[in-house]
Amino acid sequence: MQELLQDMMKEDTDLTWKYKCCLWTIRIALNVFVGLLIAGSGVLIWFLLCWEAGIDDPKAGGHTTTMVVPIVISIIMMVAPVLFSWMTRYERLSSPR
Repeated sequence: MQELLQDMMKEDTDLTWKYKCCLWTIRIALNVFVGLLIAGSGVLIWFLLCWEAGIDDPKAGGHTTTMVVPIVISIIMMVAPVLFSWMTRYERLSSPR
């Protein structure tokens, strides 16, 4: 009896190839999005630091307030975890890590 129940449960968990393809597509797209988000944040901070320090044009250094970079970093630190938690919900992981 127990073997029959296990076989029935196994049949329910078998995924169709369309579902697997959709699942892999979502996972790949989300991984690409995470990579772009991290790279974009790094590039944004790099350009802000160069712009504020005046590396490209030493005469133009210090033309912004000193709070621009910390504010941008704080916004990234508040928004990124929300985006990451939203993305993990859509990955549909069977065993969350």
